[in-house]
Amino acid sequence: MLTRSAQLWFASVVLAGACRGGTATSSATAERPRPSVECSPHSPPERCFPLGGGQRTLVPPIVVGPGRIRVVTPCGLVPDKNRFGTFEKEFTIEEITLAGRQLLGAGQCPGRAPSVVGVSQLASGASAVLCLDDDGLLDVAVVERPDRPLDWRWRLPLVGGVPFAHLAELGGTIAVIHPVARGGKGHRGGPAARVVFGPDGKRSVELGGDMNMYDVERFAAVAIVDGKLRIILPDDSRMEPRGYYEQVVSPAGDVEWVDLEKAGKASPGRLISPCTGQDLDGSVTVSLPYRRDDLRDVDYPGQGRLTIRYPRARLLTGPDVFPADGCPPPPPGDREGDVLVRRSSLGRATLVVSEVPAPVDGTVWYQRQPGSLRIERGDRP
Repeated sequence: MLTRSAQLWFASVVLAGACRGGTATSSATAERPRPSVECSPHSPPERCFPLGGGQRTLVPPIVVGPGRIRVVTPCGLVPDKNRFGTFEKEFTIEEITLAGRQLLGAGQCPGRAPSVVGVSQLASGASAVLCLDDDGLLDVAVVERPDRPLDWRWRLPLVGGVPFAHLAELGGTIAVIHPVARGGKGHRGGPAARVVFGPDGKRSVELGGDMNMYDVERFAAVAIVDGKLRIILPDDSRMEPRGYYEQVVSPAGDVEWVDLEKAGKASPGRLISPCTGQDLDGSVTVSLPYRRDDLRDVDYPGQGRLTIRYPRARLLTGPDVFPADGCPPPPPGDREGDVLVRRSSLGRATLVVSEVPAPVDGTVWYQRQPGSLRIERGDRP
């Protein structure tokens, strides 16, 4: 009988076999050329990668430093062989820099019908891959450097359906943050999220509020500030103006509420979705879409943004932009809010990774599939 560590090591070794199969296919087609969405046969090398079918990003791209962005896919952006729809367990982490692209690590989630539900950044700079199986067991693999094997460091149970999760190092232990599924659209009452403390998962706290998980895809921001966990959630009980609140969780499990309308700064300027930015000094800026009648925006009266700044903080999934003054990053071409953009600059040199979804007529937003992942390198404007 293999030990648990041996089983996890063996699962990561057999990754190469799991990602082999038929010849890789491209989403670029002659029947429906869309240069702003799909990769063209004439796209420059290492600039456009087709996504669709089984090839996809498992989590949004992660900014990990100046000019550095990590991308997580099942079998890599350029797999030698691809077997679409059969590799739910696999994950591959690559780091895109101003100079090129590097493989950091690859593995396979253990357990029964597992999937990747999140990737978080640790204080050391390593990436923690969160794998959840059908039995509610969360296994966490730490990817540090290309020359080091995967470290399956933590395992703890979770309760209920978990669409996504984040992991934080908190007070000498770990904490897993995940939303709580609601009973139906418009459901009110009960916890909005749960924080489960490791290493055994026996201690947890529930975070209340009127957040409807059918209306949001993720938390607005999750960060570590002064050794405490801070989670920003929208308050659906207030539609005009739309409100936000922050819940601060200590390593002991104590919870404090912060009204961000009082702590933040409101200003004109339309913002489609939340945007997080980080600067070299470690400060973090969170910008949130906000509505208030006295915000005198010329083009969009009453629409603005609420800005919160933390002198020193660490975002668990990395910022959207680096440095913070690039928030929000403009989408490529004529696309709008459905394009996911991450931007990271080192001096004037800038790296931009964009996930552009293919348009699907007649379907709701959660049925859309990404069309391509674009990489741009240039100078800051």
